[in-house]
Amino acid sequence: MAFYNEKTDTLIIKWDIEDVLALRPDLNEHQAKDVLHALASDFDGGIGVNWAVIRMMAEEEFPIEYIKFISEENNRVDKQK
Repeated sequence: MAFYNEKTDTLIIKWDIEDVLALRPDLNEHQAKDVLHALASDFDGGIGVNWAVIRMMAEEEFPIEYIKFISEENNRVDKQK
């Protein structure tokens, strides 16, 4: 989403955790925040942020195979309790 602030003549592009979770519903809110932090840290003005960049960063930070493994491991531990 983009906003133009007439007082400061500034264009603000806004992405939030809901956007990350829309692409990667397997992540939790904390992981989605981590993806946003990584996007901010690695921001390249020549590329910007778009859906493809968010998807790539989410995969880099939390590979789907890793998330599946953690989920399966948590389920196994829960069954042992």
